[in-house]
This record gives sequence, structure tokens and C-alpha cells, in this order.
Amino acid sequence: MRFRRATIGFTFPNSTALAMSQQGKRAGSASALLGTLQYSLATISSVLVARLHDGGPWSMAAVIGGCGVLAWCARRFIVPAGRAPSAGVVEPLD
Repeated sequence: MRFRRATIGFTFPNSTALAMSQQGKRAGSASALLGTLQYSLATISSVLVARLHDGGPWSMAAVIGGCGVLAWCARRFIVPAGRAPSAGVVEPLD
């Protein structure tokens, strides 16, 4: 758990940069969309935790579990089957 928390500052910015690396001239719009999605999902998640709160840790655990299931579904059903996630050297833009 501590290792995961220690590496989250490395993982999140690099995954964002990797996601936008293929956007080229649309990088500004892609960045705006990604930021909007992150803030919107954080707002929805915090509202769910507040609504489900009963004094124990289960509301937070349920929302984290639900986000994990949604992330798995997005990877399973949105990314085409047989296609590996793209990762590689990012070429500088002209």
C-alpha cells in the first residue's frame, strides 16, 4: 500500500502524457477534456461517498470498488480486442 501511494505521483502524470502523446495538434482539447473528466468523476465520487456515508468506512470502500469495476469495464469493452495499449517513444511535434 505504501509503495502504491509513493509511486502514484509518477504514474498519474506519465499516464496522462502517454494518453495525449498521439493527439498532435489536438493536444490542448484533449488536455481540457481529460481535466474535465477527472474533476467530474471526482465530484460524482465524493457525492456518492457523502450520500452513502453511515459512519463507517464502507461507503468509501464501495465507491473505490465501483470505480475499479468501471475502469475494468472501460478497458475491456472500449479498447478493441487484440490491441495492446500503445506505449513507446514519443516523437517531438513539429
